[in-house]
Parts: sequence; C-alpha cells; structure tokens
Amino acid sequence: METERWTAVRVLRSADTGRTVTVCIGVPVQVSGTYATCPVVVEGERGRVGADGHGIDPIQALLCGLVVLRRVLSESYPEFYWEVAGEGDTGFPRMVIEGNLDYRRRIDELVDDFARKDLETAKQAATGGE
Repeated sequence: METERWTAVRVLRSADTGRTVTVCIGVPVQVSGTYATCPVVVEGERGRVGADGHGIDPIQALLCGLVVLRRVLSESYPEFYWEVAGEGDTGFPRMVIEGNLDYRRRIDELVDDFARKDLETAKQAATGGE
C-alpha cells in the first residue's frame, strides 16, 4: 500500500484473530466550484474497500469521508478495533452532519445532556453518592 498519498493512516486489530487492517484517509480535493471529494480506504487480508466522501468544499468532503469510513468499518469489519480505544471501538466517532441547523442543535443538546448526566453519575460513584 502506498502510504505517501494518505493524509492519515491507522491500524485496527481483530478481536478474534489478531489480524490487522489499515485505514487510510486521503487528501480532500476541490474538484469544481461546489464539489469536493475525500478518498477513504480500508485494506487488509480480505482485500481493499474504498469510497469517497463528497461535499461542497474539502472540509465537508473530509467529514463525509469519515462518516463513510465509520460505516464501512461497522458493516464490513465489525470485529476490528483500535488498540488505544479498546475492543469494539475503532476510534471513529459517529458524526451527525445531516439535517438542518435546528436538527443538529437538538442532537447537540441531547448529547450534551447525556454527557452531563454521565459525568454526574461518575462523580457520585467516585464520592460514594455524596
């Protein structure tokens, strides 16, 4: 695999066999005035799965590429994980980029509320419920 053309590369390991796959994220490119792409690839013993993120500009194409990459991993390589994150976690978070601004704000509020509650629960556990 030619890693020189990739912006970022990550190795994931199989929880079952210890085999690895390599995840590659390419350089996002502005193709025309309102169209950009960003290649993403997962490569391992089973072969190579490649796709592109698409957007209006390179940043949106990169974000969409990460969404595509997360989906490829969950559908085609569910047993692979990033060793830093631990089993079951590829280190690629879910991103909600669809919908209008109001929809995204509501999703952000729900995530923030969940994080606050989770932090409160952890603090209570650490202090014995005080």
